[in-house]
Amino acid sequence: MSKVKSIKQVTNNRFLNYFQMEAQARDGHVFPYYMASRSTDLEHLRMNFPEKAPDGVAVFAVHGKAHDKVVLIRQFRFPLGGYIYEFPAGLVEQGESYFETAVRELREETGLNLIPVVADPLFERGYYTTIGMTDENCAMVYGYCDGEPSLSGLESTEELQVVLADRAMVKEILRKENVALNCAYMLTRFLDEGEDPLAFLNRPMVFESHSAAETLAIGEELAIQAFPGQVWTLSGELGAGKTVFTQGFAKGLGLTEAVSSPTFTILQIYEEGRLPMYHFDLYRIGDPEELFEIGCEEYFYGKGISLVEWPEMGGDELPAERIEVTIEKDPEKGFDYRRITVVNRRQERI
Repeated sequence: MSKVKSIKQVTNNRFLNYFQMEAQARDGHVFPYYMASRSTDLEHLRMNFPEKAPDGVAVFAVHGKAHDKVVLIRQFRFPLGGYIYEFPAGLVEQGESYFETAVRELREETGLNLIPVVADPLFERGYYTTIGMTDENCAMVYGYCDGEPSLSGLESTEELQVVLADRAMVKEILRKENVALNCAYMLTRFLDEGEDPLAFLNRPMVFESHSAAETLAIGEELAIQAFPGQVWTLSGELGAGKTVFTQGFAKGLGLTEAVSSPTFTILQIYEEGRLPMYHFDLYRIGDPEELFEIGCEEYFYGKGISLVEWPEMGGDELPAERIEVTIEKDPEKGFDYRRITVVNRRQERI
């Protein structure tokens, strides 16, 4: 079996480094192998730290009320000595989720405001790029955007143009221009889709859990997509696993404090994670207007994430735009089986 016998760091730069390996081929002979990495030291190479979050993110953003334009940048890249079409993209900063990176980078590179779509993690988890040369891992975030293009947030080392491309322009770009590989593949989806190129992400997500541990892990995975101002509602009968899901979500936000049901206080606030989490339990409220007595709007539209158990008790006082999580039992599939359905209720704001 092939393996890495040893590795040493050759450079010590902030954004990209060069490493030399002593590699052993499957027939036993040893040879030098070279790679680049976004890691700043040996410890954080992916071979040593496989659970590391994605290094970077690319943004597949659709612009306009008709959803008929995709946001591209035409950027000067020094290795080419010329321009190439890409998606807006950037590196994930420490303490930042790649969803937050996507919002920030789109704003900085294009001046546009991103409204991310919460999608099945299989579409948005980190994947590898040119793995023969680098261990870089990148995620894709999808969303709708509004606003007017602006280059006021560019750094001095960046030279680019913002392009809002319709399908005819995309065809010409693919035929004639330099295009980044991940961008080119996703542009083919843009060409093939109907009126809304992101419609495939708006379908319900369905997860199956066979234990409390799996339910917790699903909540943890979905928390990666959390960003300020989201409201997640949790529906299901007593004992379905809503609080377990919430505990996993809290773990995904980096919360270490024990999370329990706030049934008798309506609201519990947790603030030491990546984002504040506001955990509502509406089971015992007598009137939806009680939510306003505790200042619900401050939380629903604030800087954190709201998770609301028993949302049906909140009536029309809950935001119409929300992520709905339904947890269902199925005794025929086992005592611990749960079917978890996630639906992104997105209002038309573009």
